[in-house]
Amino acid sequence: MKYLKIDDNKGYFFKENAWVPIDQIIKEDIFELISLAVLPKDGTTFEMDEFSEEKLQHGVHKIIYKSIHDKLFELIKDKENIQDSVNQQFASALQKYSTN
Repeated sequence: MKYLKIDDNKGYFFKENAWVPIDQIIKEDIFELISLAVLPKDGTTFEMDEFSEEKLQHGVHKIIYKSIHDKLFELIKDKENIQDSVNQQFASALQKYSTN
């Protein structure tokens, strides 16, 4: 499912079944996007339009969209490494504090 899009020279994010201009995003919305990028709902994939200076002409939208897009892209790219690291730390702690 697509959560970030560029349309009519502006950036938008998907929130509660509607597209909202990216300049109206708040921290809770960013947290929700991060959560969906890490653990997508109902087996869907997290999709977003690629950042394009040609397609995104609105100045404020360009800055916000690029920043959010780049961070989410990096998170998705490194998701497996992050999960492996957390699992290793959990296994290590479980072994250390296990009463066996």
